[in-house]
Amino acid sequence: MSRIYKFRAWEKTDSIMITPFSFGSINAGDDYGGSHWEVMQYTGILDSGGREIYEGDIVRFTDGRISTVVWDAEMYSFQFSVSKYVADQEAGSVRNGEVTLIGNIYENPELFCKDDGDSCH
Repeated sequence: MSRIYKFRAWEKTDSIMITPFSFGSINAGDDYGGSHWEVMQYTGILDSGGREIYEGDIVRFTDGRISTVVWDAEMYSFQFSVSKYVADQEAGSVRNGEVTLIGNIYENPELFCKDDGDSCH
């Protein structure tokens, strides 16, 4: 089975999410990951409603846990994290439909547990 690569981007200036995002759809002079854009990759996982889960999304597990989706550069994988620095579960171990998308860290920052390492839920 081949991997599907999809992206979305948070445009910081106007505070809008662009889905799907194509690197060819913005001006060549724009900074992809710097001051104007936060680019996020699709994890390959669908939530309980069939919606695509991307890096930066906030999800609820069937047991009630709330986590964010982060890229772990050391593990070369997406992780579900209870805070910015505490990995809770590897995304590869989650099947389609086991989580429900409840928001993302850009449009719903009130749902995101900050850097304190403690669960805020």
